[in-house]
Amino acid sequence: VNIVSNVSSIYWWKGNVEEANEALMIIKTTRAKIEELIEEVRKLHSYEVPEIIVLPIVEGFKKYLQWISETLE
Repeated sequence: VNIVSNVSSIYWWKGNVEEANEALMIIKTTRAKIEELIEEVRKLHSYEVPEIIVLPIVEGFKKYLQWISETLE
């Protein structure tokens, strides 16, 4: 997990434009573990609708990608 602090967010919420300082978490996992991860984030997050999006890893340093897979076995 990478945590990027002091992210400025501006978004629509319940008909209003909201602004907040947030932390952005970048979590790497496997496709097989996505649903489990989403459920855990939803349980722990304070927001009613947390931003949870899935981005594919198209390519990367092979040894790093292998390390991710081995770590999540």
